[in-house]
Amino acid sequence: MTLHSDAIVIGAGLIGLAIADDLARRGRTVRVLDERASHEAASWAGAGMLAPHPERAWHEAFEQLCLRSFERYPSFVADLIERTGLDPELRTDGVLIAAPSEAAAERLRERVRELRARAVDASWLDVSEAQAAEPAFGTHQHGAVLVAAGGQVDNRRLLAALEAACRREGVTIERGASGVRVEIENDRVSAVRTKRARFTASHVVNAAGAWAGRIPGVPAAAAVPVAPVKGQMLALSSALPPIRRVTWLEDWYLVPRPEGRLLVGATSEPAQFDRRVTAGAVHGLLAALLERLPALADAALVETWAGLRPGTPDGLPYLGPTPVQGYVLACGHYRNGILLAPITASSIAELVDGKRVALDDGFLLERSVPA
Repeated sequence: MTLHSDAIVIGAGLIGLAIADDLARRGRTVRVLDERASHEAASWAGAGMLAPHPERAWHEAFEQLCLRSFERYPSFVADLIERTGLDPELRTDGVLIAAPSEAAAERLRERVRELRARAVDASWLDVSEAQAAEPAFGTHQHGAVLVAAGGQVDNRRLLAALEAACRREGVTIERGASGVRVEIENDRVSAVRTKRARFTASHVVNAAGAWAGRIPGVPAAAAVPVAPVKGQMLALSSALPPIRRVTWLEDWYLVPRPEGRLLVGATSEPAQFDRRVTAGAVHGLLAALLERLPALADAALVETWAGLRPGTPDGLPYLGPTPVQGYVLACGHYRNGILLAPITASSIAELVDGKRVALDDGFLLERSVPA
């Protein structure tokens, strides 16, 4: 059986569904293929943090891409609510970076100076101000940084809203599509084959997340060096409202949900597609949490899970065309897939639609990657 679409998107996570929705609204017929269930996507497993200013200004174009995408989030979510009635519960009340020690406080004061030098709205909070901002920490912090541009979205609700929007626009979504394989003819993409059928299309978008580098049929010249990076998380439920906003504590974070859940994450482990939750990771997260917030010792542990982030050698995504005509990349977002969904969707949809898109060379496949 052979079926035709204008575009095929491989991957039904947030990135893939956002691209499919945008393309469908431009009048394109779109099919989304994914070998896995929705809960295996990194965008389902994430915490929904929106932090457009990375830990350090290591790539200006990437930071600008993150900021532009964050600025689109209010309209992006409002449109989804209007079309589907599903609310992803966007909050843009900033991100707090807490200092658990005086040494960390000194590093964060320098961070504030660096952010302000780039015209970023960031404030240093001394101990009393930090306690007022997040009373749950009490004396367990030595100040904090409040970055105004930031917040969170419920990523699982967002995934459901995007899928509903896609179906409303006529997008065909096939999960469990086993044996996905790209077909190339004369250096141009021609079709995607599964065990069930062959689907022809003039454009194929690789939004396959951690599996983006493992799609059969893609020639070496268009293959991406994307590898899985495992992240384990847990969720607590407590009658106490311990945290008001997204809070970073060195290399782990807390994300409060309106219904009283507190997400705690996340580990960062090179993985071979291993999504097991391990005792050691859960113990490590809980130990770090209870050292800072001992009042949570009586909170209920309600969920543990793991996801696979799509890592790249230089930490940057792959966005744009490849040497294979019609084969387009939208992958390798690592920790920032949820944040970058709006800007990735519009950029890739415009590219497929034949419009000129100004993507920084640092996101292209042929960029120079440090050894």
